[in-house]
Amino acid sequence: KPEYIKITTSEVSREEAVIGIDLLRADGTSVIQKYYKDFASGWNFALECLQTLAYDRLVVDLYADWNTNEYGVVTIPEKARVTLNLGGHTINRGEIHSDWDGEVIYVGPNADVIINDGTITGGNSETGAGGIHIKDNAKVLLNDVKVDNNKSKGTNGAAIAVYNGATLVMNGGSLSDNFMDRDTIPIVVI
Repeated sequence: KPEYIKITTSEVSREEAVIGIDLLRADGTSVIQKYYKDFASGWNFALECLQTLAYDRLVVDLYADWNTNEYGVVTIPEKARVTLNLGGHTINRGEIHSDWDGEVIYVGPNADVIINDGTITGGNSETGAGGIHIKDNAKVLLNDVKVDNNKSKGTNGAAIAVYNGATLVMNGGSLSDNFMDRDTIPIVVI
């Protein structure tokens, strides 16, 4: 597969970084690694990489808590293959109210996502999911992930919404203090 390289002014050393991006070939070897001093620059680079399809899997490492209230939803596009290593850190939407996209993480259709070791919190959606919104036929594996303190006013899950044909597997972790106006179901399968 072709390599994808983009030079940006926000790149820093691993020691200074809050987010790291690693593009992997199918055999697991690295195509390119980059480190960023701010989350938005790192995630924007990751989204550009997701559009090129020039790799097998995108790996994102957090080195600090990510408060996404100014950035918005952490969106994983359709058919993307992504691993989020939270490293014990938190992705927090800050309970910013939004009509549809108030969730913390949106997983597009047919995506393949692994999230490891951390917390997803602060989602507050009018009609979408509170914490993680998993669209049709996507696969999501949560390893030791806490999904807590998320809200949804609609019929989707306060913590997680799982749509048609999607798969959610939780190894360890927990769901707690997630609230819906209609009931207290943390996970809704649609």
